[in-house]
Amino acid sequence: MKNSKYNFFAFTREGERIAYNAVTGSLAKIDDEHFNEYLLIEKGEETKSGLNPNRKKAVYQALKRGGFIYDDDALDEIDLISFGYNKKKYSDDTLSLTIASTMDCNFNCYYCYEKKMNCSTKTYMNRNTEQYIIQFTDRFLKEKRDLNVTWYGGEPLLAADTIYRLSGLLIDLCVKKQCGYQSNIITNGYFLDKTTVDRLVELKTEHVQITIDGTKNVHDLRRFDIEKGSSFDIIMENIEYAKSFMKISIRINIDKQNSDHIEPFLNYLKDNHSAKNLNVYLGRVSDCNLDFPPEQMKLLFDSKEYFEKKLSIIKNSIMDENTAVIGAYPSRMILPCGAVNVNTYAIDPEGYVYKCWETLGNKEEAIFHVSKPEIINKMHAKWINWDPKEDKECRDCQFLTLCNGGCVLSATRGKKNCTYWRYHLQDMLALLAYKHTFQAKGRKHE
Repeated sequence: MKNSKYNFFAFTREGERIAYNAVTGSLAKIDDEHFNEYLLIEKGEETKSGLNPNRKKAVYQALKRGGFIYDDDALDEIDLISFGYNKKKYSDDTLSLTIASTMDCNFNCYYCYEKKMNCSTKTYMNRNTEQYIIQFTDRFLKEKRDLNVTWYGGEPLLAADTIYRLSGLLIDLCVKKQCGYQSNIITNGYFLDKTTVDRLVELKTEHVQITIDGTKNVHDLRRFDIEKGSSFDIIMENIEYAKSFMKISIRINIDKQNSDHIEPFLNYLKDNHSAKNLNVYLGRVSDCNLDFPPEQMKLLFDSKEYFEKKLSIIKNSIMDENTAVIGAYPSRMILPCGAVNVNTYAIDPEGYVYKCWETLGNKEEAIFHVSKPEIINKMHAKWINWDPKEDKECRDCQFLTLCNGGCVLSATRGKKNCTYWRYHLQDMLALLAYKHTFQAKGRKHE
């Protein structure tokens, strides 16, 4: 028998030992009997076990179910990780398209990477580009597979008619090819009124991501409509209607300007908006290699500061079931992001195609134009050939399965983006175990 390299241990507040495996995602309390056998395996002293054969077999089976140990002749874990990575990277089960209907926006957020790049022309997609997208999709979408579309921008709803037209054509194409269709939209939420929601739902848009940067005062300071100012109340009113028909993810971009306003905002959600179809996602404001001026750089958290703040917010909200905070449970990342999948593309309003949506508008990063798709070229190969295990530090890292190298764009620019689990996994495991025990005790007394 062998012990998994990807095991982590922590203690609950009651002093109970817990074990987590970062390949299977198993989290379990582990008593002294099981842990002692685990230690004997680690030392290669399995024959020194004091358990009778039947009991030892049962203990081993329990540890194997969680992935904490595995047979000597089983596939090596790094090979298992590589197999999963390559299987997902080359999968053609789903064609995933991120389509930017426009790079124009009605907000002027200081941290927007798009306005720092070549996206200042406020380009809108024309009908010719729409037709090229349909032809491109017809070529690359295999029959009886799935099509997943993310509407993006700029602010995509400034070009809502483009979204409506393309959605209808893409749905018709999926019907013709017997393919599944699902779409979602990333929007600032300002134009997500009742009429727009109803139309999007009709066109099979199931999920919306909206950024709100805290309570009303701080959000309106950072994310305001260029012409009309305050946006918070309008967005929250739109969310209240939309969540009855769509799943809503609220992204909160965190820096030193708004970090103290996150928990009051979560309390506001709890008190004013039910948790149905609503969850919260925390994101870090970073410079994205965009050379912020000094006064803005001072607002940014470094990695350690951000991870500590994120952990604090999750800790204080995890016991509250009225608001679901994404990222509270560590889960295996088969791929670091969709950009390394052969069937994932991002298309800007002019029809240039990219692998990463954060490069939209930077034509130096385009892999081809949608009217003349190439199966592979130098820029395309940069993404498809990227593998975190070629970096020795990543390959040897015990946290490999929880990030798989992190942001590929950052990595290709020489910046490693390690997962925050590297710093706070044990703390979160103990908290999750406490929550589970707390809830179990509560159910017993109901």
